Amino acid sequence: MQPEKMKNVLWDVMRAQFLANEIVKKDSLASVSAETKVLTQKVFQIHKIAASDFDKSYNWYVQHPELMKLIFDSLYTQKQRNKEDEYQRKQLERPFKKNINK
Repeated sequence: MQPEKMKNVLWDVMRAQFLANEIVKKDSLASVSAETKVLTQKVFQIHKIAASDFDKSYNWYVQHPELMKLIFDSLYTQKQRNKEDEYQRKQLERPFKKNINK
């Protein structure tokens, strides 16, 4: 898998893992591993890849840490950008909400 595609798939896999944890917090009968498996399979379907293809690519990148570092650095930058965008969106909504409540 090319670096850009791997980055996109990894991003969604990490989001699926986060979501699985959030689901389990709200549903004591849910299992983190089961939720993660279901959501990760959905990620693979969205990206039109097989789990075995992801595993093979992931293992290849593990064997090439300099490339894996570039992907994770890019993911970190993307996460920071998303945080900043969310903060700015909330700042823009704040005055609007004050006017509605009056």
